[in-house]
Amino acid sequence: MNKITRREFLKLAAVVGSTVVFSQYRAEIVSAVSKAIERAQVIILDGQACEGCAISLLQGIHPSLYDAVELAVDLEFLIPITPETGRAAAKKIDEFIENDERPKVLVVEGSVPMADNGMYQVYWDYRYKKRRPFKDLLKEAAEAADVIIAAGTAAAYGGIPRGYTPKYGKKVGSPKYGLMEKENPTGAVGVGDALEMLGVDMRRKLVKEVINLPTCPVHPDHFYLTVVDLIFGNIPELDELGRPKAFYGRIIHDECPFRGFYDKGQFLTSFAQYSGNPGDPFPEGPEDKGAGCFLLLGCRGPVTHSDCPVRKWNCAAEGVSFPIQSGGLCTGCANPEFPDGETRNFYVPLTEDVSKLPKPVFIEPPKALKENAKKISLGVMGASLASGMIYAYRANKKKKREESD
Repeated sequence: MNKITRREFLKLAAVVGSTVVFSQYRAEIVSAVSKAIERAQVIILDGQACEGCAISLLQGIHPSLYDAVELAVDLEFLIPITPETGRAAAKKIDEFIENDERPKVLVVEGSVPMADNGMYQVYWDYRYKKRRPFKDLLKEAAEAADVIIAAGTAAAYGGIPRGYTPKYGKKVGSPKYGLMEKENPTGAVGVGDALEMLGVDMRRKLVKEVINLPTCPVHPDHFYLTVVDLIFGNIPELDELGRPKAFYGRIIHDECPFRGFYDKGQFLTSFAQYSGNPGDPFPEGPEDKGAGCFLLLGCRGPVTHSDCPVRKWNCAAEGVSFPIQSGGLCTGCANPEFPDGETRNFYVPLTEDVSKLPKPVFIEPPKALKENAKKISLGVMGASLASGMIYAYRANKKKKREESD
C-alpha cells in the first residue's frame, strides 16, 4: 500500500502553507502524519459537462495536479488526461467501486440527467455488457465513496445544463436544495439532488453531504485545497448549500476592487468607459475612460458568494485577474440558480430602482439590493462539521465491519 512520509507531507505543506485552508490544520494532524497516511483514491466522473472544469483543474497551482497526484492521491480517472480507453478505462471505475482498502473520494464534473430514466447520458458497462444510464454509475460510485465532491456549478446545482428551456422541457425539482422547479430537456440536476432522488444514504459518509464547489468552471484552488484538506484530516466547514465557508463565506461585492466606486455612487454606463486599470479615477466626461462600479451594466457581485476578487484566476502565484477586473462583470456563475433567476439576463441591472437612474449619481444602496444581499448572506450560516483523519475513519469502519462478521 502506498504511504505518504512526513517529509512528503512537509513538502506539500510548503505548497499550500500560505492558504486559508492550511491555516486551519492542527498540530496533532502534523504529528499523526509521521505515522504515515494512506494515499487516497480519487476518481473524477463526467456528467453533463463541457470539460471546462477538467481543463481548469489542469491549471492548478495551490497545489498543482502534479503535486496532488505525486504526494497525496491516486487520481484514477479523469477524462482529459486518462490514457486508457474502453475496457481499461472502465476497469479503473470498477476498481474504485469494488476496492475497499483505501479512502475513496468521488468527484463529479457536470450535472446528472434524470429525465426518462437517465437516457440522455449513457455508458457501456463491461460488467453487465450493456448500456446503462450515468445516474446508475453515479449511484454505485457514490455508495462506495467516503467523500463526494461536486466540482463546478453544473455538478453542484445543475448549472447551464439545468437552464430553463420551456419549449422542450421536462419539469424537474430540487429535493435537496429547494431550488426553483424548471422545465429542462434532460431533467438535469446537481449531484446532491440526484443522490437524494436515487436514495443514497449520506449519513454513513465521512462528510454527511456533498461538498459543492460552484463557479463555472470550478476554481482549481477550491478543488485541490478541499481534497488536500480532507486527506490531511480537516473536514471543511460547510454552509447550508454544501459550500466550504473558507471559499464562499463572503459575497464578491465585499472584496471587489471597485467597491469604493459603488459606495460613492460612481457607476459606469458603458463597458467602453473602462480604462482597464482598477486604480484609475472615475471618468469625468462622456469621452473619458477610467474605472467605476459595473452595477448598472449587470454585475451580480452583490448577490454572489465566492472569493474571486481575492484569489483571482489564471494560474499565477497570486492570480492574474477575475472577470470584473478584466472589464467584464460578475455573471453570478457560483449561484445555485445560475444561469437562471437573477443571473439569467447578464446585462440587466439587479434592481429596477438602479436601472431607472438617469445618470450615475450618489445613491444609497437600493433597498431591494440590500434585501437580496442580506438574504443570501444568511445562506452562509451552517453547522460546523467535526474534523477527523480519513485513515482513522476507515480503520474504525473496518473494525466495525469485522466485529459484525
